[in-house]
Amino acid sequence: MSVAKVLEMAQIAGISIIVDGTTLLLQADATPPGSILDAIKMNKAGIIAFLSSEKRIWSHSDWLDYFEERAAIAEYDGGLSRAEAESMAFDCCINEWLNQNGVYSTNQGSQAEDALREIGLKSPSLSNFPNDFEKNGSA
Repeated sequence: MSVAKVLEMAQIAGISIIVDGTTLLLQADATPPGSILDAIKMNKAGIIAFLSSEKRIWSHSDWLDYFEERAAIAEYDGGLSRAEAESMAFDCCINEWLNQNGVYSTNQGSQAEDALREIGLKSPSLSNFPNDFEKNGSA
């Protein structure tokens, strides 16, 4: 049985699995079926490898810290204006998001920009895009 199937069965049975070094900690509201516990035991190494390899998802605070750090470096060490530094920092956030999420398409920028806007970051260079486009007929 595959690790994915065992984890799916555990989830359906209401079992939470936490990796603690080389140990699996199981939590459940009721006693799980023995067949699922046996499957977890048989796939322990694979479950630990799979759960340990999952990427940590950045929080809102992580993204803001990353953005602010990049903007400060560009402004103070790079000599850019604050607006230029924030624009560059936003581009860095987009690149980092793409690196973390493995998005490969012709529409990468807009996917990353949408995701970053959801957490409160906004590109200074795009802030008036719809208005500028309508007035000038181009971006």
